[in-house]
Amino acid sequence: MPKNKRRKPTKENADFLTVAVKTLVGSLINVVIFFAVIAVCSLICWKSDANSTVFKYLIFVAGAISGFIGGYTAVKPFRKNGILIGAVSSAPAFLIIFLIASIISRTGIAATGWISALIMTLFSSVGGIMSANKRK
Repeated sequence: MPKNKRRKPTKENADFLTVAVKTLVGSLINVVIFFAVIAVCSLICWKSDANSTVFKYLIFVAGAISGFIGGYTAVKPFRKNGILIGAVSSAPAFLIIFLIASIISRTGIAATGWISALIMTLFSSVGGIMSANKRK
């Protein structure tokens, strides 16, 4: 193959600053979706007079949904390292969500919070994997 017809290697567009910004954007989307799902589910539970044990499971569902979407959007521009970027994008979201929850309730993180963080990280990684493996 002639030299002028060879493909030039593509420049890596995944420098540290770009990855950090996209991860924080995915994390912000994670937080917004988490609070939106919690608000909708709380309104439904309030209208239906559900008991307080239902709220624990709603937090798990909200963490799973928001983690998946946040991980998916964080990995979407890169389409590689899905599990790593997806899992890392859930860490700032977890800190923001539970910092706000701790300020409101004036307590520390209970066992439910740690389980929710694990679920959020797991589903964020799954969203990152699905985004990285998605065909164009």
